[in-house]
Amino acid sequence: MTTAGCVAAVSIDDNGTDFRDTYVALGALYLCAVRCGMEPGSYFEEAAEISSSVSNMEQSSMRDFLLRFEGSAYFGESVAPKLD
Repeated sequence: MTTAGCVAAVSIDDNGTDFRDTYVALGALYLCAVRCGMEPGSYFEEAAEISSSVSNMEQSSMRDFLLRFEGSAYFGESVAPKLD
């Protein structure tokens, strides 16, 4: 599955699983994409454009979740240090 396909699958889930699991899955995807020479941020933005803007159980819409992933505490603590 492509990076876009994986991000789309997370979008379709619409925060239906525990948000911590979603962070871990997106983090692994992000790291793999970077290691393959891709810029994953644009894929996250594209998926966010077609994602739900309605807040759900996690108090955040899927659109916001994807758009804010790179600025999240999880990204800063668990993903960014592995990008170096």
